[in-house]
Amino acid sequence: MTISQLLSRIDQIESDNRVTDKDRVLVDEISNYISNISSGKSELLKEIGRNHNLLGSSTIDRLIEKRVLSEDDILRTKINPLFLNALGTKLTTKVFDQPADLTKISRLSTEIYFWGIPASGKSCAIGAILSMASKGYIPQAKAFVEHKCQGYDYMMQLCEMFIEDGNVKPLPMGTPVKYTYEMSFDIIDDKHQVHPITFIDMAGELIRCMYKKNAGQNLTDEEEKALKTVTDLLMDNRSENQKLHFFVLEYDGHNRSFGNLTQLALIRGALTYLYSIPTSGNNGSFNVFEEKTDGIYLLVTKVDKAGVPLEQLKTHLEKYIHGPLGYQGIGNLLQEICEKYNINNRELEIVPFSLGTVCFKNYCIFDGRHTADIIDILVTRTRHYSEWLSKWWAQPIKWIINFLKS
Repeated sequence: MTISQLLSRIDQIESDNRVTDKDRVLVDEISNYISNISSGKSELLKEIGRNHNLLGSSTIDRLIEKRVLSEDDILRTKINPLFLNALGTKLTTKVFDQPADLTKISRLSTEIYFWGIPASGKSCAIGAILSMASKGYIPQAKAFVEHKCQGYDYMMQLCEMFIEDGNVKPLPMGTPVKYTYEMSFDIIDDKHQVHPITFIDMAGELIRCMYKKNAGQNLTDEEEKALKTVTDLLMDNRSENQKLHFFVLEYDGHNRSFGNLTQLALIRGALTYLYSIPTSGNNGSFNVFEEKTDGIYLLVTKVDKAGVPLEQLKTHLEKYIHGPLGYQGIGNLLQEICEKYNINNRELEIVPFSLGTVCFKNYCIFDGRHTADIIDILVTRTRHYSEWLSKWWAQPIKWIINFLKS
């Protein structure tokens, strides 16, 4: 086995839902590789040095426990010792409770949908946004007011997830396929305007469900229910709220496989589904983007892997997204949607994002500079009303104002 074959095998194991104890299988594969290849350990350590997220914290911990690798081996890869110190501690990834079923978004607000495959960084981006907005770190976001909603506990725990203090923090778990969370809150900006917002966080697995639906493949009962929940929000029980859509793509992940499909193929399949959801009765279809869409954004996560200075990053991402070696098919399709329906002044906006320094897949030292840019989008692109309109007696006036704006 060559190192490239081992890397491919690691990727297969990580993305295979049938493997229940991934750490055990990964440790066995790596141990066999190092035992049978004379340069195996040095080749693996070289790859860990290139990609500090090649293996998760629990896998690294077990490799050290089984003496396949040592702590000194890991330190030689130039990994920050703070991450190594976090291994074996109580710094564990948070697992969230299952929410109640979500049938409709009833609150008057701007709905913001996040779309991305598993491990794209979607839930981490949401956690970073909520953490920074709720703690008042951003001057243009003066205050954060949470509201009772189906995903209230999930939202409040995400609000506590990230702090810019230089310490190692655990990343949130990915959203299970059967979970869809509604998170409702207000951001009060520096001009005392109130921005009512509802985040909708869905499992990355839903992207594959949409692809399977398009391909006429069978879905499990759990997948069918999850897809129906989101389809109802977007079509059958669709609110009159304006909507923003963030498509979350991992930098340098266009060829990363999920199952037997690349991230590129899966996102294209989801876009096809959203562009033409089948309707019952008349053999027609429904286009999610045709009405009530104020913005479409391509949120490119893990941009620290680009190795490009901050001032050159947006230009670099434009070329990467629309170029043949990146997400050209997705970028061009979203650009076409923006032009056809006059969204974002007919321009697809590419938004770079990084949590800071991420290591062992689920540890990070948080840096909020990119998160601040996303919060600025929320403040400048969502509907708002003056603070006095947030009072209970002003609700009828608020409804009239938003109706006239829509």
